[in-house]
Amino acid sequence: MITTTGLADRLDGHDVAVIDINDPGSTPNPTPTCPARPR
Repeated sequence: MITTTGLADRLDGHDVAVIDINDPGSTPNPTPTCPARPR
């Protein structure tokens, strides 16, 4: 379940994973470019 901290408590008692969209740690890291293939 994706939600904000203010609404996460509504999910207490339910068997779901909660992701806080306002948590800075939940932002994805940019993927580095793929290395070049050997020629």
